[in-house]
Amino acid sequence: MWPCFASIVELPPPIRDYQKNIVLLSLWASRVKPDPDVFLQETIEELKLL
Repeated sequence: MWPCFASIVELPPPIRDYQKNIVLLSLWASRVKPDPDVFLQETIEELKLL
């Protein structure tokens, strides 16, 4: 599994790293390392809509 996580940079550094403040953006299920362009394409498109 290849997860892509994000954190909210507006939070203060100690709080930013708490597990409850980390967001799972996407998950790639594969035994081989994914191509980042393919892996993140849909995630980036969704983030642009926010």
